[in-house]
Amino acid sequence: MNESTDNLSRKILKALGIFGGMQGILILCSLVRVKLIALFIGSEGVGLFSIFNNTIDLYRELTQLNIQQSAIRDVARNNNSTYLSTIAHIVTRWSWILGVAGAFLLLISSPFLSRYCFGKPDYTIAFASLSVVIFMQAIQTGYLIIMQGTENLSKLVKTQLWSAVVSVTLCAPLYFYLGIDSVIPSLIIHVIVSLIASYIFRVHVPKASPVPTTREVLSKGKTFIRLGIYLTISSFAGLLADFIFKSWLNVTASTMIVGLYTAGFTIVNRYVGMVFTAISMEYYPRLSRIIHSPEDVKFHVSHEITIALLVLTPLILFFIPMSEFIVRILYSDEFMTIVPFIAVAVIGTLYRAVSWCFAFVILAKGDGKIYVVTEILSGVLFLILNIYTYTRYGLEGMGYAYTLWYLLYFVSTGLVYFKRFRFKLSSESFKLLALGTALGAVSLLTVTYLHWGAGIVLALIVSVPYIRRLLKMIKKKS
Repeated sequence: MNESTDNLSRKILKALGIFGGMQGILILCSLVRVKLIALFIGSEGVGLFSIFNNTIDLYRELTQLNIQQSAIRDVARNNNSTYLSTIAHIVTRWSWILGVAGAFLLLISSPFLSRYCFGKPDYTIAFASLSVVIFMQAIQTGYLIIMQGTENLSKLVKTQLWSAVVSVTLCAPLYFYLGIDSVIPSLIIHVIVSLIASYIFRVHVPKASPVPTTREVLSKGKTFIRLGIYLTISSFAGLLADFIFKSWLNVTASTMIVGLYTAGFTIVNRYVGMVFTAISMEYYPRLSRIIHSPEDVKFHVSHEITIALLVLTPLILFFIPMSEFIVRILYSDEFMTIVPFIAVAVIGTLYRAVSWCFAFVILAKGDGKIYVVTEILSGVLFLILNIYTYTRYGLEGMGYAYTLWYLLYFVSTGLVYFKRFRFKLSSESFKLLALGTALGAVSLLTVTYLHWGAGIVLALIVSVPYIRRLLKMIKKKS
């Protein structure tokens, strides 16, 4: 490796270390929270949390115009310029505008949501109460954009850790004393704590001089708002697909099945999410600054994918044989039916990592239209694959749906990366992806037909060269 390669490798691994440590604490807090919900409220409580959280995500994506992704490009590109103060002011003002709009929309549509999700008006007030969450999340987004765009990763980490620890501490007694009635209050408490943390650890940007007028805020915000609209359409498509599927599952099966599916999906998405957190937090701002250089793009994207796969593959190989223990620790025996689902689905995270790296290239390029196409296609595939596999094979079948979903998403984003943008990728990235997939399949077969202990042995043997390669990257002197 040359000097610049060494520096980039250490930078990526440092980000993985920072956000990996953060994820560890967040996972611990999430583990405690979910365990308490599972014990004191049960799978029905997990299902309710899933439906309400999905509603929050849906309305946030619809009304906040995804400025947390689109505005980061502008902040990152002006990080060291005098224009940063103006951009920060504009971003903050837009956060307030969009927060009010989102809260109002959720408030007036709460009767419809209650009838659609539960078939009765009993949950109208519950949905209306979530408008507070939407408003506060929008305000918090303004602070987070500045943190991430200026690469103040330590402040970002402190914000998330403080939010997680304090909120789970405050909400724990509610789960025990209020049971099912604690769902809405705990969601509101969490967003209040998160907003306070964001304000405390905010980046202090000098006040813009002169202060942009309302007309200037609206005019100068067009760049990221226009891209944000495209991102909103694409994000909304994915969330809508998830919302439709969970509502369909709730009516077709039960709230308990929604809870089981959500638990499995969360384990795969969240607890193997260290790599994806680093990709979204550190990789995207860096990519936004070098996106106009094809050679730099190949260099940065190839390195991001290589390191992501070097970290993910050993993690997956241990995850598959330990799936049963993970579910028992995180939830309870009631959730053991999701073990086959997560053991298969976790292999799909390899394709998720690579496709995310491609997708962020599309965002950094600002190609909103093509991003909409890829995300809508992804949402449609998710819906079709999940409904088909659950109808035919139950929860276990949806594990294969997850892996196939991200495989097809990898193909669609890859076509854009290679054909539309004509960017290149190192051959090593493809080799690591193919090898990781093969090893995951072997591990799954080993656990299924032999014993989980044999899977652990396989993971230990295979992980040695991966870990040695990562350690070499860390220790290599520039």
